[in-house]
Amino acid sequence: MCCQQSGDVPRPLPRLGLPQWPALLGILALAVIPTIIAAATTVYEKLLHRLGRQATSTTP
Repeated sequence: MCCQQSGDVPRPLPRLGLPQWPALLGILALAVIPTIIAAATTVYEKLLHRLGRQATSTTP
């Protein structure tokens, strides 16, 4: 206690914000899941379109 003078009120240590991490990760997950679904849907649509063109071009 060499740095405190008598009468000084000790200040609490600053919080690091760690309790907020689960909420932030949850929000991030909620934002990432629709993005992944949209990307997969786009790729699947392009694949189906390509397969459809091949099927119609090979039929006599």
